[in-house]
Amino acid sequence: MNRMTKIKTFFFPNIWIIVSCLSLLLAYLLLQPRISNIIPFVREYRLSSFISHSKKNNSISAQEFWQLREFYSPGVILLNKPKLLFTSSKITSQETLIDKKITLDEMLPKESDQQILYKNGNEQISTDESAIYVYFIKPTTDMVQANGFFDYKDKDKKLLEGKSWYVSAIIQK
Repeated sequence: MNRMTKIKTFFFPNIWIIVSCLSLLLAYLLLQPRISNIIPFVREYRLSSFISHSKKNNSISAQEFWQLREFYSPGVILLNKPKLLFTSSKITSQETLIDKKITLDEMLPKESDQQILYKNGNEQISTDESAIYVYFIKPTTDMVQANGFFDYKDKDKKLLEGKSWYVSAIIQK
């Protein structure tokens, strides 16, 4: 048996194993937040998907926003009730509780050259040449559902009375 025949005998019957292993490795790399965020087209796809889902559903999903943060640019969350700050190399977001009577228009920057990509009531996604800006005000029940670890004890539930959840995020392109 010559050398070429030995290679064919080994390689061709086992090609599906090799292809399967390579496919699994590629899928793993693309789905891991800390690995996939270094691939620019994957990061861009996640951001554009978030924006298009918001437009399609006519609403910003708080859970999708949290997922975007973790997959686009994993970072650190600093919690100082009732404020939360998320920082990473490409995203900075601040979350806080505000009076229910406050509207998003009152919270937005007064002078801005941002182009609005999506706006609906108390939700807005806008852009300029360097960043995407996400702003929204939601009920505190959405906050509890989106970030789960806000398990307020009875004494802390008073913090939520008459409050809404405000999020302001800057996502570097």
